[in-house]
Formats: sequence, structure tokens, C-alpha cells
Amino acid sequence: EVKIVSAPTITPGLTAEVDVSVTFEGQPYRIDDIYYIKYIVKSPTVTLTGVAEPVEDGMWRITLRPEETSMLTAGTLSIDVLAVSKLVGMPVSTTGTATVMSVTEFLMDELAKVRADYETRIASLSSEIEELRSEVDSLRGTINTLTSVTALAIVIAIIAIAVSFTRKK
Repeated sequence: EVKIVSAPTITPGLTAEVDVSVTFEGQPYRIDDIYYIKYIVKSPTVTLTGVAEPVEDGMWRITLRPEETSMLTAGTLSIDVLAVSKLVGMPVSTTGTATVMSVTEFLMDELAKVRADYETRIASLSSEIEELRSEVDSLRGTINTLTSVTALAIVIAIIAIAVSFTRKK
């Protein structure tokens, strides 16, 4: 059985990878038992063909290079995969679809991710600033108390000195 495992959202000008699984009765098909796996990617503007590369037993990968994806326009495309085994005379195929995202959509998506990240960081900083503000207010209260106690101590000391001078006379 041949199955497209992951059909990514493709962005023109960036590398895209499509994973294909090849199994027999639920077990991964050995790489050595496969002649090749070919693919055809059809979009309204271009048809791309090539050979998938083995990743491990039962897993192959179609890699579309940036120069290939740059020819694709936004919308849906089809991916046809054909696997030819050394053990079976009949090739097996499957078809799947993928979405091509416009460059504008890609940039808007990336900007949204960056914005969310910065909003999270700003919220964290705002929280820390509020904590610091609270600590500064607490310290201000402590300093005011200490200033009052110091002033009171000075007044008491002056009174004590004055009382001692008046008693000596």
C-alpha cells in the first residue's frame, strides 16, 4: 500500500517535503525491495515530476526544491505517486492533494506568529514591571516609616539633651 503521509502547505520559493509510506500487510516495505517511487505534481500552471528518496524502510520523501515551488501558484494541486516493487509485477499508485499558499498569505502567517510571540513577551514584561512597581511602593513605605522613626529619635534625643542641661542648672 502506498500512502501520502503528510501533504504540506507549500509556499512558493521554499522547499517542500511530502512523506510517502509504503507498506505490505501493515509492515514497512524494505528499501531494497523497491525499484523506485516516482511522483507527478500537477498544478494549473506547471507539472513537476521526479523520484522520491528513501528515508527508511517503509518511508520515502518527495522533496520539491525552491526553484520548483516558485513555479506554483496559490491554490490546490494534485500529487500522484507510483511505486514499483522488485517483488511484485504490478505498480501501486495513490493520489493526494496539497495546498499552495500565496507569498502574501505566508508573510501574513509569519507576521501573525511574530506578533503573538511579541505580545506574549510584552505581557510578561508588563507583569514584571507591575511586580517591581509594587516592590518600589513597599520600599517607599518602609523608607517613610524609617524617616519618621529617625526624626522622632532625633527629637527625643534633642529633648533628652535639653532636659539634661536644664536639670544641671
